[in-house]
Amino acid sequence: MGDILTDVEYVIFQKEAENDKKINEILVTYPYSIVLTQDCDLEQDYGCRNTLKKERNSEDKLITSILLCPVFNAADFKSGQHLSDIGLISSPWGGELWSSIKSNNHKRFYFLNQDSISKLPDLIIDFKNFFTISSDSLYDVYEEKHCTSVKNLFREDISHRFAHYNSRIGLPKL
Repeated sequence: MGDILTDVEYVIFQKEAENDKKINEILVTYPYSIVLTQDCDLEQDYGCRNTLKKERNSEDKLITSILLCPVFNAADFKSGQHLSDIGLISSPWGGELWSSIKSNNHKRFYFLNQDSISKLPDLIIDFKNFFTISSDSLYDVYEEKHCTSVKNLFREDISHRFAHYNSRIGLPKL
């Protein structure tokens, strides 16, 4: 949990037009992504994978996919251009809302600056966007894709905030 990877490829499926039944596969390359699967689960998976199949008591520790969030360049995010590669344009994030995001007071986002990461520009995690990638695929490219890791002090906060945001109960507009 907390490793930042570069150039992770992920396939999304989109309709060409709103009423179209044809679905296109679009290969998206996120410049940065953060691993959200917990370290203990990854360690157990790694240990199980590196034990001969005939010597395993069980394979319940294997993970078939790893959870990640794309991590966006803060400048691109602030301008609303962070998802333009997949044809989505957001409203710009400015004023008090940007201040709330930048100070980590907005539940949906996590702002990563030089205090929490090194060697990278300011970045934003949007907890509304997440994806999984097969463990085998990620393990094959992990060494070349690993860029840095979020400092330990910030990992638990990211994990809690991701879980809190995605476990909220949506209420209808009254």
